[in-house]
Amino acid sequence: MPPLVTNWSRYTSPLGFSIEYPNGWHLEVEEAWSAERFFSFWIAPTVDNDVPTAITIEAHLHPKVVNGLAIPYNSVPNEGGYDFYWPEPLSIDNANGLLFVWGKKNYATSSGSKWDVPATLMATYYSQLLDMEVQIIGGDFDDESTALTQRVGLEEVVRQHFPVFDHIIRSVRLFDPATVPGASQSSLLPELITTMPAALPVANQAPVMEWARYTNPLGFTMQYPANWQIEVDKDASDERLFAFWIAPMADAQASETIHVQVLVHPELFASEPLAFDWRVETMGTEVRYHAPITIGNGKGFLSADARGADVGLLYASFYAPMLDTEILLYQWYTNPEGVTPIDATKNDFDQAVKDRFPVFYYVITNLHFLNPVQQ
Repeated sequence: MPPLVTNWSRYTSPLGFSIEYPNGWHLEVEEAWSAERFFSFWIAPTVDNDVPTAITIEAHLHPKVVNGLAIPYNSVPNEGGYDFYWPEPLSIDNANGLLFVWGKKNYATSSGSKWDVPATLMATYYSQLLDMEVQIIGGDFDDESTALTQRVGLEEVVRQHFPVFDHIIRSVRLFDPATVPGASQSSLLPELITTMPAALPVANQAPVMEWARYTNPLGFTMQYPANWQIEVDKDASDERLFAFWIAPMADAQASETIHVQVLVHPELFASEPLAFDWRVETMGTEVRYHAPITIGNGKGFLSADARGADVGLLYASFYAPMLDTEILLYQWYTNPEGVTPIDATKNDFDQAVKDRFPVFYYVITNLHFLNPVQQ
């Protein structure tokens, strides 16, 4: 019988899920979320994942779903002859799952083993709200466990002989975007900042007394006016981009609308950890004003650029190295007759934005990246 574990730590992934694992075990993220929409880490009692007790956790965004799950249903039949055995349904808040053994049956009965190659103990959960599947992959499922499963069932065998794995699969929590206004794992539109609203802000915005907090599963939080609406762009199509907007009304084209775009693994230029400066120049615009700005564990800049004689774009961009993620927030502005233009020659650009666009300024200076560390 494996040793009893009584103390547990919780790890929270920036992709929107968390698990518990034995306190004192080693946890290592193998690779960050990539264009392949994949995130993986492993846990083990030592700094070595090549041990029987090591457990790997994988997250797959936008998987091919069959019968409410991706794995194992989207992987059978296959050329290798692998299949799943003794499936037991699992259920947690916001997701349904399955406990099973993944293996290749041995038809040469003279060998005495059921498996042609060592089978694997697995569990998986799929969240429709996040469009993400979390897979927990245990060690080899040996012949003794196989024989016992045929007598008492897989769930009982896992409970008795794989207690750490059993605890981990039942500790999985997927964040529910329904509880956070506008949250989603949808992706961003590939085109950035292509249309401007018919009416643009020309004067100081009204002060805001109450603020709400939005937490995004990609690893950041921000505050916005409590009576404003927040909505994800549901027409997004690129797997590395995520977009939403906030406005005092249900209209993305409202004059006070603040647009937010999140880029995972941005292409950086000239060793500068910000991608958007380069994108602006490629669109034929001139960056007129630039002021560095720092927020906790991220750094970036506050800028404005001209789109016409009196029309421009106010924006802030932040980059977090530990998440390899860049966040862009932008709002259109205008300088009609009688309104003092935002002037690049002045040293008070930051203060001018604070005075003229207090909501935008408060939102960008109260944005925080979440550290993807053990909790």
